[in-house]
Amino acid sequence: MKKRDRTYTADQVRKFVAEHFRGETHETIGLTLGLSAGFVGMVLSGAREPSKAFLQAAGFERVVRYRRSGARHGG
Repeated sequence: MKKRDRTYTADQVRKFVAEHFRGETHETIGLTLGLSAGFVGMVLSGAREPSKAFLQAAGFERVVRYRRSGARHGG
C-alpha cells in the first residue's frame, strides 16, 4: 500500500512557519524567504492566503483535492 503524503491546511502552514521563525521579525522572515515583510505579515495574520512563492520558499506546495458530495448527477 502506498503511503499518502501528509497535507496541511493554510492555517497549519502559517503555524509551521511562525513556529519555525519564532522570535524573528516579519522583515527577517521575509528576507529569508525572499518575500516582503508586509506580505509575510499578511499571510501569517490570516489576511492573505499563502501564495505559490510563499509556499515554495517555506518548503510546501499547493495540492488540490476533490471528493464526491453525495449528490448523484448523471449516473
